[in-house]
Amino acid sequence: MMHGHMRDFLKDLDFSMENQGEKLVITIKGDKEKIKSVERKLNAMKELCGGDCECSCC
Repeated sequence: MMHGHMRDFLKDLDFSMENQGEKLVITIKGDKEKIKSVERKLNAMKELCGGDCECSCC
């Protein structure tokens, strides 16, 4: 089950994850504009976290 904020970001998009041992591959498919919106939000989260993403903002 996905946390509320991420679920909202990915609403109406095809989302999958694959654990490849040393990396996690996330694939998001859907409307180009919605994909751009998710990209902007993820980039903003990355900036807020300082690129670390081990904080509660994620």
